[in-house]
Amino acid sequence: MDIGGTVERRARFQPDLRSPAAARAFVRSELEERVPEPPLETAILLTSELVSNALLHARTEVDLLLIMAASGVRVEVHDCGVRQPPDAPPPAPLEATTGRGLMMVDALAQRWGVDGTVDGKTVWFELPVAR
Repeated sequence: MDIGGTVERRARFQPDLRSPAAARAFVRSELEERVPEPPLETAILLTSELVSNALLHARTEVDLLLIMAASGVRVEVHDCGVRQPPDAPPPAPLEATTGRGLMMVDALAQRWGVDGTVDGKTVWFELPVAR
């Protein structure tokens, strides 16, 4: 992703059931005037999935970094959990009520990954902006 001329926004969310909705609202408010559809709704959906995963598995505060550039959007979700997500999302059983978030990220993001940090991990995705 082109990092020239980027705009960055940050937010912190508590380990609370309302945090995925708050993260969606944050991303929508930051991207609505700057990013066309697509990828606006995709960015909101994938952000919600990553924040939900962080809250479910790490149960810590979540820091969100939103990076907007002319060529695309990058969302980074950092938590203080030590458990790393798989490199490739495993298929969820049909009757499962969870387990499809990373499959969506893998299917919809241009790129995604996980970076270990000193105090946890950052899961990120990138989406291109069509001009």
